[in-house]
Amino acid sequence: MGYRTERVEMPISAGQIREFDYALLYGISSVQLTRTEALNEIDWTECQEARFFSEDRELHVFEDEEGKRAVLVADDGDGDRLVKRYEMAPKFSGIGRALKVVEYVAYDEDGQLRVALTRLAGVE
Repeated sequence: MGYRTERVEMPISAGQIREFDYALLYGISSVQLTRTEALNEIDWTECQEARFFSEDRELHVFEDEEGKRAVLVADDGDGDRLVKRYEMAPKFSGIGRALKVVEYVAYDEDGQLRVALTRLAGVE
């Protein structure tokens, strides 16, 4: 499969966040992309979604009908994957030019490729 997932209990601690290199926070009034060491305290009432990521894993915090949830996605070294780079908006130029994204792929019963899961992997 190429990856493993694990549910993580909320709330997320600052120590857990600092294990990752970058943070992408989607708030009601703003979007913030920063290195985790420069991240201030997170206002979880303002934050609608968060992605904390490094080269080999991502912690995705999101909201559903039951409230905030967190899922850790980590490489397991097996399976097929695609690595893509997306140019970032100029407002993020202070941190980098491109967002690195890993797409884990799977194959259906006819052998056709599909993206099974996507995660952030870095900034270049």
